[in-house]
Amino acid sequence: MRNLAPVFGWGGLNTKASTTGLPMLDCVTLQDMRVVGRDLIQRLGMADVGQLAGTTKGLDFTAASSDMCSNLIDTRVWALGLYWTVELAIQPDLTTGTPGIFVAGHTTPAMEVYITGGNLTSKIWDTNGDAVTTTIGAAAAETQTIQITRSAAALKIRLNNGTAVEDVLHATRSVRSPVGDLRVARDDAANYYDGTVDYLRVLGGVVRTHHRDRLVRLANPRAKHVLADYDFNVSAGALVYDRSRYENHLICTNVAAGDEVTSICHNPAPVRALSMFADQNGKKQLLMVAGGQYYLASVD
Repeated sequence: MRNLAPVFGWGGLNTKASTTGLPMLDCVTLQDMRVVGRDLIQRLGMADVGQLAGTTKGLDFTAASSDMCSNLIDTRVWALGLYWTVELAIQPDLTTGTPGIFVAGHTTPAMEVYITGGNLTSKIWDTNGDAVTTTIGAAAAETQTIQITRSAAALKIRLNNGTAVEDVLHATRSVRSPVGDLRVARDDAANYYDGTVDYLRVLGGVVRTHHRDRLVRLANPRAKHVLADYDFNVSAGALVYDRSRYENHLICTNVAAGDEVTSICHNPAPVRALSMFADQNGKKQLLMVAGGQYYLASVD
């Protein structure tokens, strides 16, 4: 056991795990799984562990070329209730004007994020048609991440995992059902965004309290709570894949082959093998293989 990669501390049933020097991926509860003839049903504390692998590609939009991605809105995703999280990673090239970063429903929008007056701004409509507009923070020509969370009336938005900007939504009204297209790099008019988008993801029923993994793409895009997960690694067919179970892929317009750029985020490599054993002191250990490296975890 020489030259092992960093050791993961894995604390019993406390639903937490950590690794030295890297952002923590979300712990995932295993449900309805059978292991060695015994049921593990809704047992808390089972953590999904992954190694951060190499980067792939992001998509650099050019406003002057009217670059954008879009598809008919999937109302199963964007007719959000009272508890949810929306996250995105971007790197603007231009921070002037009123470019739209994304809009959910270009005819009747439910949510949009855009730049105005040099600031990143969000706007969310409820089922009554009332909108709440929130200034997130200054737009900058650098990597920026945005996390929007809602818990009933409490709206919290974090820029680069900083202190949350807080606003108030109606406590019992859901986000209204959008009509039209989901557009990325364009608003509901003709204001185009200039810069890179790395991911856009929607988590239903999940209210995250941090964005420490803001530069890491989702390890489990097929999890039930993932309603959309766009990674902007454009396919040969000019599609941006939705890695969630809904697979509502986006169609690229005016995007050229040279618009693919090095991703600003990392991909997690899945664990390929697990082996449990006890060491000479009777301590339970878990040996994992991920991304071609070995990891040793202590199990309480």
